[in-house]
Amino acid sequence: MILVGNGLVVLALTLTKSRKSRMHVFILNLAIAAIQSALNKANTKQDVDIRVTRKTAVTETAESRRQSVA
Repeated sequence: MILVGNGLVVLALTLTKSRKSRMHVFILNLAIAAIQSALNKANTKQDVDIRVTRKTAVTETAESRRQSVA
């Protein structure tokens, strides 16, 4: 939702033929920053999920080996 909304803002401001004011440039920069932040957050969450999954798999494997030895 963040990507779509801010993407529309970027699209609208870049396609506008009228004179660009400082406010337009400021809003454009905010929209681009929000898009970058959303993409970074998505990548970070995915990276954390991968780490948690790997850690859980290693822990479960170690526990199953201990149980089979005992």
